[in-house]
Amino acid sequence: MSKISMKEMKIISNIEAFTLKSFTTIAKDGFPMYPVHSYLHHLHNTNKAPNTIESYTRYIMYFLQWLDKQGIQFENLRVVHLEEYKGSLQQQGENTTTIKAYIGEVRRFLQWCLSPESQAEIFKEKHAGIRGGYFDYLNNSEERKKLVEIKTPQERSKNYKHLVSSDVSKIREWIREYYDYDIQRYRLYSVIFELMVSAGLRRGEVLSLPFNCVEVRNERGEISHDLKVQNSPDPKDRELLAEYGESLKTGERQIPITSKLAETVARWKAVRPMESCHGLLLSNPIQERYGKMFTRRAIQCFFDTMNQHCEDLSVNVVHPHMLRHTYATELAEHGLGIDDIAFQLGHGNIESSAKYIHQSGKQRRDKLANIYARSSILSGEI
Repeated sequence: MSKISMKEMKIISNIEAFTLKSFTTIAKDGFPMYPVHSYLHHLHNTNKAPNTIESYTRYIMYFLQWLDKQGIQFENLRVVHLEEYKGSLQQQGENTTTIKAYIGEVRRFLQWCLSPESQAEIFKEKHAGIRGGYFDYLNNSEERKKLVEIKTPQERSKNYKHLVSSDVSKIREWIREYYDYDIQRYRLYSVIFELMVSAGLRRGEVLSLPFNCVEVRNERGEISHDLKVQNSPDPKDRELLAEYGESLKTGERQIPITSKLAETVARWKAVRPMESCHGLLLSNPIQERYGKMFTRRAIQCFFDTMNQHCEDLSVNVVHPHMLRHTYATELAEHGLGIDDIAFQLGHGNIESSAKYIHQSGKQRRDKLANIYARSSILSGEI
């Protein structure tokens, strides 16, 4: 599928509104830009992440491009056209997940366009009367019902895989042996692996960790460590991540970690390139990119190398999200409740998770300390 560049996305999100007339959109290159522009403002007001807004916009623009090729005016859209669009995606061989994402966002966009508040706002801005509605065909109740009930292909149930203890031990040993010639790479890839398998972080969360992400606690003489998972607090670093196209999907939280994982982070910080031009924890040690921000592609290269050279694992391919599943599975098998696991993983927002957690932070740290002590996978040891 065609992908709109970040530069084009910025133009779309900041473009001046095009003129609207009743039932007819005066648009550029067949695109009714004003509704898209208004919808983007709506998404911004709902505090959607920048990468989420970019994806949603790409889905909508791809649909509008398809409409333009079919000669269908935006205002004359009917549910049957959405069915035809779904069929065209299937003919292109797109997978079920992709089709659900594209159709789902187009449906949300159309439902937003059909809401009385949105229509009133659009036409108020353009000083035009609604005169029966923004969509002549979709505005009747029967068509609206069809729009809500339109079916998308059913995804096959996913059988999420996770690593077993012997796999984790083999990977740790492989990292030690494979990168023993370069202390910086060894400690870098160790900290990446441990943050994913011993703390359950998403790839984007690892990339956006600030330099000082570990907090030391001293409660009545007991030393413990927390990991502060958050989007980079420095606006310049956020812009840098966005420029590289990195995902900032983050469930902001402060989670207990082992002292060994804290030590792994500290050992990496001790050899992290001094020339780093940002405030992020990870920094590239490769000569041609020395000190620059670490990227998703760089992490993928690490996993590609691992899958090529690390042998005798219980799975054929190790991918970053598998380590997150390993972390959650290990916590569950050692008795941690689902609400605490959701908190550790940053699922949903923190406020929603907190409603179901009836423990103090101290109680959670004590329970996790007990689990960490009994688990070889979650030790965080290099």
